[in-house]
Parts: sequence; C-alpha cells; structure tokens
Amino acid sequence: LILLVLAESWGARGIQLGTTFLMILGIQHPTKLSAVSTPLEHSFNIALKSFENGDYEEAEAEFSSLYFNTNQETTSPEALATIQLNRGLALLKLSQAKADMSPRLAMEIAENAQQAFLSAKRYTPNFKRAGKRLQTTFAWIQDLVTKIELREQEEDALEAEIQKVIERLQALRETQIQLNRENQEKDVDRKRPRRGRNAPPPTPIEPPIDAATTAREHTDIQIWILEEARSIREDMAALNETMTIPRQTGMPEIDSVFKEPIRLMDGIIIEQQNAVEQLKSWSSWPAARSAQETAILIIQKVIDLLLGDSQPDSDSLDDFDEYEEEYNYEDFEEYNEGMSSSEMSDGDLASDAGMQELPIPNYSAEDILLEEQGNLQFRQQKRRSANAGKVEKDY
Repeated sequence: LILLVLAESWGARGIQLGTTFLMILGIQHPTKLSAVSTPLEHSFNIALKSFENGDYEEAEAEFSSLYFNTNQETTSPEALATIQLNRGLALLKLSQAKADMSPRLAMEIAENAQQAFLSAKRYTPNFKRAGKRLQTTFAWIQDLVTKIELREQEEDALEAEIQKVIERLQALRETQIQLNRENQEKDVDRKRPRRGRNAPPPTPIEPPIDAATTAREHTDIQIWILEEARSIREDMAALNETMTIPRQTGMPEIDSVFKEPIRLMDGIIIEQQNAVEQLKSWSSWPAARSAQETAILIIQKVIDLLLGDSQPDSDSLDDFDEYEEEYNYEDFEEYNEGMSSSEMSDGDLASDAGMQELPIPNYSAEDILLEEQGNLQFRQQKRRSANAGKVEKDY
C-alpha cells in the first residue's frame, strides 16, 4: 500500500523510497532474518524450526553455533541481535523446563539467557523485545532464588532428621555395649584349665546364683533394644521414601543414602532377635553376647555410612579389643561339655561487547538427577561429619 501511494505521488523515485522504508520497518521486528545472506538465513531457519518444535536444547546449540561462527564484522548488528534474542529465548525455555528438577541448574541457564538478552540489547540499544525479556528474565531469576532457598530449607530439615537417626543409632550402640558388658560381668568364668591325660574329670561349671533373675532382666533390656532398632529402621525407610527421586523412563534408578543402611539394619534386627532368645538361658549367654557384638559392629557401620565415612573409625572398635583379650570363645565347646545337664543404623551488565557468556552445559535429565543427588549427599555428609566431631564418645 505504501509503495502504491508513493508511486502515485512521486513515480519511480517514490517506489525506491518506499522500498527503503519497508526495510527499516523489518529491522524493528528482528525475530526473522530478512536482510541477511542466504547461508546465514538458512542456518537461522533451521534453529528456529527446532525452537518451534520444542527441541530447545537443539535450538540453543544451533543459535549458539550460528552466533559464534558468524563473522561479526560483516554481519549487521540487527542480525546478531536477532540471533542472540532467539538464543536467549531457547535458554529461558530450558531453564523453565529444568526448574523443578534442579533449581540451581535452572538458575545457571537463566543467567546465560540474561546475558544473551543483554548482548542483543548492546547490538541494538533500541531493541524493545530484548529489553522486555530482560525484565521477565530478572523476575524469573528471583523466582528461582526463592525456589532454591525453599529447597535448601527442605534439605536442612531432612539433614536434621538424618542427624536424629544418627544420634539414636549412637545411643542404641552404647546401650547394646552396656548390656553386653553387664552380662559378661554377671557371668562366671567359663574357662577351664587344660587337664592331663590321666587327670580326673573337671568339676561341672555352675551358673551364678542370680542367673535366672539376670536372664529375665537382660532379656527385657534386649527386647527394648530390639524394638528401638525396629523403630529406627522404620524412620530410615520413611526418610528413604522422601529422598528417593522418582525413576524416569529409560533411566537407571538412583539409590538414596539410606538403601545400604536399611539393608544393614535388617541384619542388626536378626542378630538382636537371636540375642533375645539366647539370653533367656544361662547356658547360651556366650552365644547371646556374640550376637550382640555382631549387632554392635553393624550399627557402627551404619553410623559410618550415614556420616559419609567409607572406613569405620578405629577408635569406635576399641571396646571389642578388650573383649577379645578377656574372653576366648574357642573354649566354648570345652566349657559347654562341663555344664550341668539341667541348664540350656538483575544480571551483570557487561559493557564490553567482546565479553561472551559461557555456552549452556549440555546436561541430560539423568546427568541432572545424578548431580543433584550427588550434591545433596555431599552437603549432608559434610554437615554430618561436622556434627560427628562434636559427639563425645563416653562408652
């Protein structure tokens, strides 16, 4: 219509002026490349097609390749601004898609989008769309800051629950050690001197006078310890459910920090159940203490796992060194023969156009899940290690 009006008024000169005016209008909407070389426009359209199809990772990679491989001295600022705007839009879409899975990664991507919009604004200062996108991106980054803070609060609350489990396990271990010692002290010396070939038969080992009363008391305490272990396992299973990331289609399952401790807790419960049964009779007290000591060792292993230590603390096993020195279980068969038969775990504004932002990390969904799980476990292990240093071992 403009060409027709100018042609009517000024003839051929009007048509020439009208064409120039339309080209200027095209520059004001730079989401399409209309005044650039054919190879550049072709590459741009490929990237734009990926964006329209919802393949934002591919679109961002294509826009980035187009931007960084373009000769900026021979390409118009408007074309470069258009590429950067569309690249920023692809980054913004990626950030929004990953926000729930990993707010921290979404923040990193959003900051790259912000830099792309700033770059577009530097090439074309009057680029209104880039300016508006800067505002919306800033608001989105603020939302991500809030999301990250909430996620950290959830992690802190989860960490506090894990710390409670560790403290309960430490108390469980101390109680089990104390019961083991008391049972040892209440028992008689079952060692028998070796006799010669022609020596008379040894005198049968008699139980302590209060063996029946001690058996009842120690059995009751062991039952309480068993129930506490079961309760701890239930709490660990609930935390495991909270921490487990839903499995994505086509991706391997990611184990939480509680998978192995829960498996070990099952072993602890079995040993403690055995101890309950063995404590009922004086004749089987040595077997009960053996089951208790196995449970104690496994409890310590669970604690070490939750604290993030792959190797047990050597100081934590000092108690058992004393037991080994004081008691020789190889003599069990010998003293058993002598018993009486009656007993049985807003963006940085870079003014230099030559400063370019880093390319977006090309993380898959599996990479993000693994990174988030690893980061969470690393933070938890650091906190638990710090807290562990404050625990005084008084057993």
